[in-house]
Amino acid sequence: MPMSAQGVPGLDIACFTAGTRIRTKRGAVPVERLREGDLIARLDGSMAPMVWLGKRTIRSATHLNPDEVTPIRVRVGAFGREMPSRDLLLSPEHAVYVDGVLVPVRMLVDDEKILRERIDFLRYFHVLLERHAVIFAEDMPVESYLDTGRNGGFDNWQDVPLRTVFAEPCMPYVTPGPLLDGILAMMREMSATA
Repeated sequence: MPMSAQGVPGLDIACFTAGTRIRTKRGAVPVERLREGDLIARLDGSMAPMVWLGKRTIRSATHLNPDEVTPIRVRVGAFGREMPSRDLLLSPEHAVYVDGVLVPVRMLVDDEKILRERIDFLRYFHVLLERHAVIFAEDMPVESYLDTGRNGGFDNWQDVPLRTVFAEPCMPYVTPGPLLDGILAMMREMSATA
């Protein structure tokens, strides 16, 4: 996510690839089949209605910086037993929930369990709730869409709900430093014992 003027990660592209299953009240639903009003499961155990589904088509081969848009593959079990439960493809800046913070998945690439996936043409989707939250994709806790008002890059930008106050992050984003180093060390240890 590019940084916004307030230093909060902004989002120029949506974050889930087509086929990613999102946990809802009616079960795991492919993201592209979600509809406004679907109840999305949150980390705190509650459900929240989806208010908009952002869509964007990407051709990484013609993008000025393909690494900004090519997805990151999180392999089954990268974060522990069956987490995620299926391989998960996220945009590089999409944050996953680890130890009480949100970590952009690109910071966790190890070229073994978390790696860049070269895909030329793909469709990205992102789930907007009333408030930014941690939700579940392939049983992995990840962030919902953080609406910073920068929705012009979506194919369906004209359908985004009008807002006067944009979302605040539901928890801190990790930055390079001791906390990130600790998370990376924990993940290396998990890999070694798996």
